[in-house]
Amino acid sequence: MRGPDTVLTDDARTLLAAIGTAEDSPEVAAATALLQEWTGHAFEFADDGGTRVLWATEGGAQLSISNDGTVHSVYFQIQPTDKMQPFEHLHKVFESADPATGRDGVREVLGEPAITEYGLDKYLLNAGHQLSLKYRNPETLSFVTVGTTNDAGRARLQKAAARKAANNGGLPLSLEVTDEDGILAVLDVAAATPIVDGCPDGEVIPLFADLINDGHGVVWMTGSWGYGEWVVTVTEQASDSAAHREATVPVTVTDGRLHLVTFGELTTAADDLTSLADVEPDRAIPLANGTYDLRLRQLFDPADPPAEPTFEIVVSRAAGTGGRTPVTQALWWSM
Repeated sequence: MRGPDTVLTDDARTLLAAIGTAEDSPEVAAATALLQEWTGHAFEFADDGGTRVLWATEGGAQLSISNDGTVHSVYFQIQPTDKMQPFEHLHKVFESADPATGRDGVREVLGEPAITEYGLDKYLLNAGHQLSLKYRNPETLSFVTVGTTNDAGRARLQKAAARKAANNGGLPLSLEVTDEDGILAVLDVAAATPIVDGCPDGEVIPLFADLINDGHGVVWMTGSWGYGEWVVTVTEQASDSAAHREATVPVTVTDGRLHLVTFGELTTAADDLTSLADVEPDRAIPLANGTYDLRLRQLFDPADPPAEPTFEIVVSRAAGTGGRTPVTQALWWSM
């Protein structure tokens, strides 16, 4: 399996050379001419919700321009929208890339992404740019964009890629997840009951408890009510790192895996959580069917989180069939 840099065409490198340069630069002129040649349409300036862009709506491509007058991204619309027609030349950007093959087929060409979040596969190119591919569903690529990223973004992609390379398909494994609510869960998505989007807090709390008490997973509060980037390490042996807090929950696996999910994913999966296995396949935790004790350890103080806040889940076969202590809410819940 190759990486995206190895399948970039020479023409694609012409496009990448325009990113970060002034809109009147020779690099932008060359990129614009190339896209116009491919699409058969002239590029025009437009204002797209506060962002100035050069685009050909008929050809599904655009160059976005920052407030400082430099190009910050090149965008390709693969599936048509009300505003843009499809871009039909992706093979001229990536050798052998056929968007009709879906996510798995594209990954066979580009390799595994460093991060998958909000339906986006994210890669770091050697030029330091972020490549993002959005999928409408596993079979349908929606759009592709390559743009600038800051130092923190590059570092995050590099760390995530290194973690993924270290994962060997079993335990231990290290997963990265971004959420908007400060609530995470590890679930047997084949057996767990979804939480209905829009439930008042008073109704959500017992639903969290039901998931835990029924042995379908563990739901916990991260210590933050807002946006967070978390690392969840799943292992069979606890590390030497001190835990700020920890708890053990018995969970039954029925389909050969558990899944790390966010509260947003949990509440938008309609009546079928198994769809999460397709949306976020990289967050699967392979385990043989059976009942396990999941020892959840928070390795940081939420009042003073480190740059890479980590939760550790130590997996072991359940010690016995004795009764479990019921809970009334998610672990470490705070209102």
